[in-house]
Amino acid sequence: MGRHVQRRTSVTSVEVEPNAEKSISISAKPPETVQAGSYKIPITASNNSTSAKTTVEAVVTGTYGLTLGTPNDLLSTDVTAGSERKVDLVLTNTGSAELKDVSLSADTPSEWEVTFSPGQRRLHRPGGTARVQATSRQAIEALAGDYVVNINASSRRKALAPSSA
Repeated sequence: MGRHVQRRTSVTSVEVEPNAEKSISISAKPPETVQAGSYKIPITASNNSTSAKTTVEAVVTGTYGLTLGTPNDLLSTDVTAGSERKVDLVLTNTGSAELKDVSLSADTPSEWEVTFSPGQRRLHRPGGTARVQATSRQAIEALAGDYVVNINASSRRKALAPSSA
């Protein structure tokens, strides 16, 4: 489960008539770095002559985050019209929960094609990375100049803004 900090907050008083009940609200805010899992929260009510205890359970699903870049942070390369260029990419799980089915796609200039190997990844642990290779095939009639290819990474839980290469 990981470490957690236990904080006690006391309600100063709640008046309850004999054989009656009173509702109170409890809220818990976990830190952003908490690991996904189930956490028990003990609750005690007491007065001078009696006490009662219960436990509620909070299920933390985790946070989702994903970054996409290159091993050397370089987002440009030279290509030749009609040729093929391979670019290594790095996906990083920046959240606190597992990411499943991370997919890649590309927005390309007309008559260009980009494929990914492997096409879909799973980033099991927070902070984990995965390497993917993008293969770009340029149009034979491409003119000399600068072209932008936007590469997108997304999962069922988190989508990224496009990265330009």
